[in-house]
Amino acid sequence: MANYDHLALLKQGSDRWHAWRSHHPGQILDLSEVRLAGVYFKDTDLSHINFRGADLSQTVLTAANLQAADLSHANLSRSELSHTQLQGAEFVGADLSYAQLSHANLSHANLISANLRGVTLRDADVSHANLVGVDLQDAYLERANFNQATLNRANLRGTYLVSAHLNQAVFDHASLVGTQLVSASLYGAIFRQATLSSANLVRVYGSEADFQQADLFQADLRWAVLQRSQFQQADLTQANLRGADLRGANFRGACLRRANLEDAKLDRADFTQADLSDTNLNPTQLRYTMMESDRS
Repeated sequence: MANYDHLALLKQGSDRWHAWRSHHPGQILDLSEVRLAGVYFKDTDLSHINFRGADLSQTVLTAANLQAADLSHANLSRSELSHTQLQGAEFVGADLSYAQLSHANLSHANLISANLRGVTLRDADVSHANLVGVDLQDAYLERANFNQATLNRANLRGTYLVSAHLNQAVFDHASLVGTQLVSASLYGAIFRQATLSSANLVRVYGSEADFQQADLFQADLRWAVLQRSQFQQADLTQANLRGADLRGANFRGACLRRANLEDAKLDRADFTQADLSDTNLNPTQLRYTMMESDRS
């Protein structure tokens, strides 16, 4: 239950609040379920506070410190959180829809099942965060750092991830239909059984990425660097792989029917039991690949 003495202190302004906190280190602060919609908290130290279920919608929290705060099930929709420190914060089931989080630091934050629809995370640090089951549809994540983040079963339909850093991130069973991933870095990222139909992966760097059993129907992978990546049993029907670097990639059992492989680099690629019907491969491209006939 919220401590209304703490709430009264907070409303007296940041100078009074910071002075009180400096004289009460380690004080347990409970502001759960309070209503603070539209309040101005720029540069305020709100770290380690319990905000569970609080209404912080349309609140200005620019450059605030919310490290290790508990914001589970809180309403932060349309709030201003640019340059905010949110490392290790709890956002389980929170509503951050259409919030502004450019340059924010959410590394190691827990965002399981959070609503991030339409959020802006441009240049934000979301590395090592737990985003299992989050809704990031139509979010703007240009140049954001999602290295080693977990996004299993996340909804990223129509999300803008141009030049984002997704190295060793996990997207198992995630939906990335129509997602913009141009020039993103996907080194070692995992997309097992993910849906990437009609996604734009032009010029991605994804060496050693894992797309096993992924749906890449009509995906655009022109000039992508995907050396040694795993595509076993993936659906690449009508995918555009023109000029892609697929050297050493594993396509065992994959479907590449009507895929565009013009000028793709395929040395040491494994196409055992792959469906290559109606592709535009030429014999020179297959010279150093592994096919079913090579195993007989």
